[in-house]
Parts: sequence; C-alpha cells; structure tokens
Amino acid sequence: MPRYRFFPVLCLLATGIMASCDLNNFAPATPLHPPLGLTLSSSNSQIIASFWAFNDEEFFAGYNVYMGTNHASASNRTDVLRNTSGGLPSFPFGKSSELQRRTCIITSDPAGASLAPGTIWHITVSAWDFRYSTNSALGEILPIQVQ
Repeated sequence: MPRYRFFPVLCLLATGIMASCDLNNFAPATPLHPPLGLTLSSSNSQIIASFWAFNDEEFFAGYNVYMGTNHASASNRTDVLRNTSGGLPSFPFGKSSELQRRTCIITSDPAGASLAPGTIWHITVSAWDFRYSTNSALGEILPIQVQ
C-alpha cells in the first residue's frame, strides 16, 4: 500500500503539466507540399502565376504569393500579397488529393498598388496552413517584367 500512496499525486501533477502545454502552437505533423513548376507571364498590367500543386493536408487553405524587387526580397517572406479581404492566404484553394495546375492572377503589389508596366518583380509561392499559420517551403523564385 505505501508504494501506491503517491500515485494520485503523480496523476494530478501530470495532468497539470499536460494542461499547461499549449497544444495549439505545435507545427503540423505533415508538412505542406510546396508548389512546383512555377511559370509567370504578364499582360495588361497583371501577372499570371501558374504552378503544379498537390495539397491534401488537413489544414491547407491556399497559397501565399511573395513578391520583391529582387530575388532576396522575394525569398525573405516579408512582402506577402494579401487576398481581396486583406488576409491570408493570397489565393484560397481547397484541398486536392491529386496533382493539379493552379493559376493565380496578380493585379497589385503587396502594398496594394496597381502593378506598373516596366517594373520587374521576383515572385515565389508557398502553400498556407490556416490552423498553424505556417507556410510550406518556397517554390521557385522567378523574375517577371510587368507588361
């Protein structure tokens, strides 16, 4: 009997430790698949980004587009294009259990200004997880001149 006397205390202690863990801030168990095969084209002061994507992860919500005036500024993930409501992801898409070609039409820069003809942008795309507010690895980073 004396050996089990501390069992209730240990159970309470373990419950307190588990309750103090913030389980909502853990990274997803399955990382998001990054977009592949990015292609860019431009006409009429807009950029058309197209890429291959396969995202069947539980909390996948769409794709974020990062734009910069050079390769480094696009890769640092600070200049993200917001969606029409001002939030993320840049382009909401549903989950897909098969490889699909996705196309996004970009009409403004991350500051919300219209794209100016002649400006060169470097663009990359990542998948977005709404529950954990995390991105996949970045896809290719490509330059495009606005036409």
